[in-house]
Amino acid sequence: MQFLLSDSDVTRAIHAAHRRADGMLIVDLPASRLLDGAEPRPALTFDPETRVVHCNGVSARLSPTQFTLLQHVYTHGRTAFETAQDVAWQRRKVSDGAIRAACSKTNAQLSAAHIPAELSAYRAHVTLEFV
Repeated sequence: MQFLLSDSDVTRAIHAAHRRADGMLIVDLPASRLLDGAEPRPALTFDPETRVVHCNGVSARLSPTQFTLLQHVYTHGRTAFETAQDVAWQRRKVSDGAIRAACSKTNAQLSAAHIPAELSAYRAHVTLEFV
């Protein structure tokens, strides 16, 4: 099996790994990173001047917060809520609900534009899945 993992994904997986009684090592990896038999990840391109995201000939205009959050998660992978606050809200403290709401609004705009990407906010992390 092949996985597409960022350095931070690998580090988190190693820290979260645990050894079974029979000596086997268990590593929790995100299923979205599995490459065997999966379609290639669509390329998103970002225009910071207009805050427009392009994918497969279609585009969606996002708010500054949505654009920054999506671009960061696309570029860096799984992102902790604290990092999302630093990046998308310029270090301003926002609630977990505000982060989830931003993901939901972003997903609605991406879906309306037929861009096959979706932000998920759970367990204090934001991830990007391709649907």
